[in-house]
Amino acid sequence: MTKRFQVVDCRTELNAFAEIGVMADTPEHAARLVLGEHLVRGSPNPAELRARVYFQGGGGLTMVRLYCRIEQQESRI
Repeated sequence: MTKRFQVVDCRTELNAFAEIGVMADTPEHAARLVLGEHLVRGSPNPAELRARVYFQGGGGLTMVRLYCRIEQQESRI
């Protein structure tokens, strides 16, 4: 089911966040459309935060934090 998501790009320095609205099926899909990265929920390293995605859920506004995948983290080492 397609929903409207607000994707906040957390990759930028100095908290200069860019927020972009997009229609997608999941928060991960929305982030992939906006940022071009395959991101996942949860991470052992909070410093790898790439995006916050907001959407209207059954109980109100919901936010999901998305991080780079383990494979992406290891390839940058």
